[in-house]
Amino acid sequence: MEHPRDPITQQFCIKILPYKTKQWHHLDIAWANWLIGFIDGEGCFQIDKRHDKRKPTTWNCQTKFNITQRGDKKEFLNQICTKLDIGRVYQMPETSLSGKHNHIHILSYYIVSNMADCQTLVSFLDIFPPRIKWNEYQIWRKAVLELAKGKERNLDYFEYLHFAIRWLRQYQHSIDNLYPYNSDWRKYLNT
Repeated sequence: MEHPRDPITQQFCIKILPYKTKQWHHLDIAWANWLIGFIDGEGCFQIDKRHDKRKPTTWNCQTKFNITQRGDKKEFLNQICTKLDIGRVYQMPETSLSGKHNHIHILSYYIVSNMADCQTLVSFLDIFPPRIKWNEYQIWRKAVLELAKGKERNLDYFEYLHFAIRWLRQYQHSIDNLYPYNSDWRKYLNT
C-alpha cells in the first residue's frame, strides 16, 4: 500500500504521532466509516491566530474542529461526543433574516477545541482518514502538532498553515498547488 503524500512537503509520509494515542479498537468499523462520511460532509477544520486582547504584542493560537446541525439533530452529535469521548455539544439560537421576518433557529454544535482533544481527534483521523476533506485535515493536523510543541512552536509556520487552509477553501485548489513554506511565502498573500 502506498502511503499518502504529505501536502506541504510533497514527500510520502508514514504517520508517526509524537504523543500517546488513544486506542480505537473498541469502535465499530461501520460506525467509524459513517462518522468519516459525516465529517467529510459537515465537518469544519479551523485554525485561528489572532492578537490577544489583554496583551496586544502576543498571539492567541488555536485549532478547532466543529460540526453544526439543526437543533433536532443534537442526538447525533451527542453520540459522536460520547463514542469519541472528546469535545462538547452545545445548542444556541441563531437569527436569520428572510425577507421582512427574522427567524430564530436552534443550532447544535459539536466542538473539539482544547489541545488534548484535538490531539485525540488526530489519532482517530490518522486511523480513519477523511476522504473529501483530506487536504484540509492534513493542514489542520500539522497545526495541531505545531501547537503541541508548546513554547518551541514556530508561529510563522502556524500562520502559514492558517493561510494555507483559508487559501484552500477560497480557491478550491488542490493542495499540490499551494505555495511552499519558506521564508518568502508571505508574498503570495495577495495573489
